[in-house]
Amino acid sequence: LERYVNNERGHVDLTTVIAKHARSADIQCIATTSPYMYQKHIYPNKEISGLFDKVDIEEISPEQAIRILLDIAPDLETKHGVRIVYEAIEEAVHMTDRYITQKPLPEKAIQILDEAAVFAQSHGEHKAVDAHLIHVILEQKVHVPTEVSDSLKDTLLHLEDTLKKRVLFQDQAVRTLATTLRRAFVSLVSRRKPLASMLFLGPTGVGKTETAKAVTEAFFGTEDNMIRFDMSNYQTHIDIAKLIGSPQLHEPGQLTEAIRNKRYGTLLLDELEKAHRDLLNIFLTILDEGYFTDGSGKKVDCSSLIIIATSNAGADFIYQHMSEGTSTSDISNQLMEYLIKENIYSPEFLNRFDGVVVYKPLYKEAMSQLATRMLNEIKAEASTKHNISMSYSPEFIEELVRTGYDPRYGARNMRRLIRDKVEDVLSKAILEGDVVGKTLKF
Repeated sequence: LERYVNNERGHVDLTTVIAKHARSADIQCIATTSPYMYQKHIYPNKEISGLFDKVDIEEISPEQAIRILLDIAPDLETKHGVRIVYEAIEEAVHMTDRYITQKPLPEKAIQILDEAAVFAQSHGEHKAVDAHLIHVILEQKVHVPTEVSDSLKDTLLHLEDTLKKRVLFQDQAVRTLATTLRRAFVSLVSRRKPLASMLFLGPTGVGKTETAKAVTEAFFGTEDNMIRFDMSNYQTHIDIAKLIGSPQLHEPGQLTEAIRNKRYGTLLLDELEKAHRDLLNIFLTILDEGYFTDGSGKKVDCSSLIIIATSNAGADFIYQHMSEGTSTSDISNQLMEYLIKENIYSPEFLNRFDGVVVYKPLYKEAMSQLATRMLNEIKAEASTKHNISMSYSPEFIEELVRTGYDPRYGARNMRRLIRDKVEDVLSKAILEGDVVGKTLKF
């Protein structure tokens, strides 16, 4: 109905025509709309809203949906020449209720059951639709593991080793993270939440963002499946509308659009402590329910995402206690109390995360290996892309560590120093064009 009672672009205002005929004793009118569109277009239009009695049609419960599918299943069996077991009906209802939020029950469950029957008729040796086949069809549709496959088991079992190849000198953090992810994925089928959610706490430059990239690559095959938002850009109430959308701005919202375009991956929220406080309430809903409501009143499904938030909050607290010799596990508990006491995060917000991972500052011994690793990455790229050889003396690396080490900024200072000392020299040499086949020595 909302399309015909307002003059917005793409609509036509037939208020007078509809009102005239709706008042006729010869015509009964039934109109459909959504709750959001009713509030936006129909309720303010007194000429129209006064003509209709509002009837709210609620989505049915999973138990009611199962009863409906039990009535429909014999017709599907006859239509496709297959058997449908009871477990498949239950799984079709519960899994679509968990993973498909854009459509209501029983529609989405009937659709999945019908598609599974078609698949079984075409491919199944015994032509039976079972619970596993429901998962196969659903995974093809939503591109997310709805059951723990053998490849996912292998990823989870060897996660520490995979992450340690990229995240150096954070063994305790990696162990905590791997344990959290294993626990979250094992309970995957029974939770209506994101795939997993973690809060990374620690000073800048200690590997929090690098860990998020490593997790994304481990689970989704490529870092391209990471959606990254710098929360320092969303510090005012106006910024919330930019993030989730607003009818006034006529924009879907940056976060809304990003998630709908990439539903399966990692959502990285950098420097979460800098976001407007009201945004934390939105993220609270995401962590708790696996979705949020955008500015247009529509649900945005986040259940196929690993959500990682990073925060520098409490960095000085971590540095001070580490300097005093406090263990990482003891600091974790004290840090939670500190963040709550300082009113940085609320207890209910911290408790919504599957795990809180604390990163320790990087000390001088670690910086030499990190510097060598960064230099070797530049060396490999120069050789592959530009046919330029590079070598670094131990004295040069030692000088980099001496100049670039600051425990409060971790590897970030070192990366900046290497850009100045090495990448600038390399760029100039490439532009001059007289070092191809030669060796740049540092």
